[in-house]
Amino acid sequence: MKIKQYIFALLLAVPALWLQSCKNTIEDKFDTSASVRQEAFIDQFRQKLLDSEYGWVMDYYPQNNQSIGGYVFCLKFTEDEVTATCEKDPSLTVTSYYSLKNNIGPSLSFDTYNKVLHHYFCEGSPDGYQAEKGDFEFRLDSIIGDKIYMHGNRNNNVITLHKLTYDPNEYMAKAIDVRDFFLVDKIKGSINGEDINGDFTWSTRQIALTYGSKSRDMAYVFTDKGIRFYKEITVGGVPVYDLQYDSESKTFIIPDGNGGTITLEAPNPEWLDKYYAWQGEWVLTCHTAKEDDSPTKELDVTLVPTKGFETYLMRGLNPNYDVVLEYRKADDSFYWTFQTLTYIDDVKNVRMLPYSTQGYIGTSTTYGMVGEWNEEQQALVWREKGNWTRVCSGFVLYLYENATRISALSPTTYPDYVIDGSAYLYGVTSLKRK
Repeated sequence: MKIKQYIFALLLAVPALWLQSCKNTIEDKFDTSASVRQEAFIDQFRQKLLDSEYGWVMDYYPQNNQSIGGYVFCLKFTEDEVTATCEKDPSLTVTSYYSLKNNIGPSLSFDTYNKVLHHYFCEGSPDGYQAEKGDFEFRLDSIIGDKIYMHGNRNNNVITLHKLTYDPNEYMAKAIDVRDFFLVDKIKGSINGEDINGDFTWSTRQIALTYGSKSRDMAYVFTDKGIRFYKEITVGGVPVYDLQYDSESKTFIIPDGNGGTITLEAPNPEWLDKYYAWQGEWVLTCHTAKEDDSPTKELDVTLVPTKGFETYLMRGLNPNYDVVLEYRKADDSFYWTFQTLTYIDDVKNVRMLPYSTQGYIGTSTTYGMVGEWNEEQQALVWREKGNWTRVCSGFVLYLYENATRISALSPTTYPDYVIDGSAYLYGVTSLKRK
């Protein structure tokens, strides 16, 4: 029994001796304590933040698997405050306090509520519980050149700060311009004999990559010149991270590491030419009264493409608003559905509702009309969309107060908001080229 007790006591003593040995080794290796070294690193980090005249671009990835991609932030630091803008709402600039501290290692914390910085992490804030499960506190990893590497305390995503070399508002405007007109759905090419291919998913800012024998999904963020991957990959011995997009040549350009560049193909999607073919001047055939025997009207309209390539604006029905038509890439058609057209004041607004022959109205985007090209008629022909028990034959303009429906829009009371003197677009049949 005594032997067992002795062995047990010896086993308990060994870890303590080992820890003491490790402690001595660490103390012998460094001239200063860990806390002093951490404070020195924080001071270095603070000075780095303050030394940038124009501030920093932050590649920010919410969600622990980067499932919604990356978003652009521009940050400018003073001794105590940070001023932030984000691509979500570039018109909004907010200044708040930040802190640099030891929190299980050197950390940057945006610990005062900031509507911009806390948009993706809003636990306990006015924007809602956890929001997009982002971070507001980041562990500092390293400083390499004009880049600062961090990772989120909650989702552990890599967050990178890139030193800005010109005005942050200009940078943000350029990045948004790239985002809004980003047409690439594929990437392909070869780097030093190793093939690289990728398929983009725009809605989640992801690209499915294959290169060499590897396959992986990669999130990306928009920049002022193109896109930047969440993490650097190596293809044919060349780092691939920042990709500059050239819309004229439809290519991505990356440095080859030897002062030159490598070009990768970035073709436009096949549906794009079809999408743009619809723009121009048209004539809409319909009635502007709800009676079947009312005169047929031919109204001049213009179809205008939009930035996201998912809709068209139909202009000309009223100078105070446009009608939005949803473009369907799969079959090159249009959906015309329930929508809010414009606001008369802070409360009153005008909405366009699907209207049936029997006088019924619909208040859902499930109902409306679909327009498809008819080769024989050489026109975009409209028919009912959805499974409404009442056949949709057109639209009616309604007055709302906030979300409450009041009545059909009165041409006498609101003459500036009706169409051709009427609240009705009845018997909508076709769009023909003017």
